[in-house]
Amino acid sequence: MRLRNERLTTGYLFTVFRDNSDRANNSSLLFLVEGARDVESLGRIEKACQVHPSEHTWKPVADQAMLRTVDRDVVPGNVYRIEARELSGLDEKQVSDVLAQPLARLLDNERELFPAASGAVGAPARGVHLLDRVEDVCAIVEHIQTGQHVEVVGPRRFGKTSVLLRLEEKLAAPYAPLFVDMQQANTLNGFSARVQRRVSGSRAREAAEDVERKGWQNVLRQALIELGTKQGRTPVLLLDEVVYFLYELGTADQKKSERGRVDAARGFVDGINAAIQASGCRLVLAGSVALETYLRELRAEEILAGIEGLQVHYFAPLSPSCNRTLMRQILIGSRLVPEPADLQWLAENLDLSLPFPALRFLVQVETRVAQGGSLAPAGLARELDRFLDDTETFDDLEEHLNRCPEGESASRDRLSKTLDQIVHSHDQGIPEAEVRRLVGDNNYLWLFNIWPLCIRDGKVHPASPLWTRWWRSRA
Repeated sequence: MRLRNERLTTGYLFTVFRDNSDRANNSSLLFLVEGARDVESLGRIEKACQVHPSEHTWKPVADQAMLRTVDRDVVPGNVYRIEARELSGLDEKQVSDVLAQPLARLLDNERELFPAASGAVGAPARGVHLLDRVEDVCAIVEHIQTGQHVEVVGPRRFGKTSVLLRLEEKLAAPYAPLFVDMQQANTLNGFSARVQRRVSGSRAREAAEDVERKGWQNVLRQALIELGTKQGRTPVLLLDEVVYFLYELGTADQKKSERGRVDAARGFVDGINAAIQASGCRLVLAGSVALETYLRELRAEEILAGIEGLQVHYFAPLSPSCNRTLMRQILIGSRLVPEPADLQWLAENLDLSLPFPALRFLVQVETRVAQGGSLAPAGLARELDRFLDDTETFDDLEEHLNRCPEGESASRDRLSKTLDQIVHSHDQGIPEAEVRRLVGDNNYLWLFNIWPLCIRDGKVHPASPLWTRWWRSRA
């Protein structure tokens, strides 16, 4: 693994023209070549580029320092350079898959064509750095367009927050969307005050006093009505980590009381329902556990009837083929050029099912390569061991284990041993009923709300190989 050499002399220039009347309105990809072994990749790249729907050119470049002699209309500042070798080892379809979205962005004159490992570290991913999930976004939008409410359900750190933020952007024209991170709301009053502040622009203290005076339900209803009226469009309320919010709602004693949790859930659903009925708002919820599952655990499923037409959209792990395509795009966006052995190592040890830690590791690799020149698979393995020993990306999971529902060492030990069994079950998984028996009903719900687990064919499996490796390393 090494950094891209953008100083290579020769290559092929692919240029797209956006306006026939203004030839200077163009952008280009320069595929740099070093020798004969790049020829095969270059042929597949050319085929992928030639199907581009816009007017375009494909021209050889003898010296990239003299691009204007190749095409006098080319704008040097709009040239994106990559090595043809970065697409080696891929068949024609795979090359096309890797380049499809970047070529579309090239036509749209976007400055970033490929996702980079550093682009989604430290904050939810946006724009090009939102990894795939196009089908998920389109499916949720379709539900909204048909007048339905949606609940997005998937394991932690799978990118649900990033998708909700993407929806906030995508829905901005036909709707009036509003995103709220429920983990920061703490209370029903705090949730309502956050919505009020976003809509009216009021200060935190003013919004809090307004909620105290009028009641959180009334303020929420008025804020959503105002949101729709101001923009002349249907409001869409995007609420992240709803079940986590409901579980944490109230005092510690109330959380341990089933009746207290039922009352909190009922109050929340009743208030939300009144607000969406009065405002015509569409609702998008997100969480690691479905609201229906949470209420069923409390034997209070009837509460959910308050939100009519709620469709559940399950957020599945990325498919292996999607993982491969995205990994290549991220390597290109991060300027990392792998050798065939590096690619094999990455396929066996790194996955994007749990994107955040994988991207953090690739940032570490990029930094190390920039300092030392290159890394072979043995060096990558040492880097991963070092990363798993030192990384803080899994610290929140450790903290959640210390704050398990029953808060006792015996409960923590039982949960830890159960997670250990799941991790070491390999591809077989642990029967769902057995996991429930091992941890108890209350802890079972918490397990899925916190940890990257999934259920396949009635069995509980780890949802991320990288997390699995981390868990084994901590033992």
